[in-house]
Amino acid sequence: MFGRVVNPGFLPTYRRVLEMHAAGDSLHAIARTLNAEGVTTAKGKTWHASTVRAIVTSETAKSLAA
Repeated sequence: MFGRVVNPGFLPTYRRVLEMHAAGDSLHAIARTLNAEGVTTAKGKTWHASTVRAIVTSETAKSLAA
């Protein structure tokens, strides 16, 4: 597997982002929802569409989908 190893504590949020995207939510909508709920990124920061895109297009996401 390539890319960053996902911290096990962040994996539920990671999977949720993937599920929201698969359900048709836009990158911006996902970021807004997580920020509104006070969920931080793996680095403890606020969400942006680019952060969501990085997760959705990651090698880890591809391996979880397989």
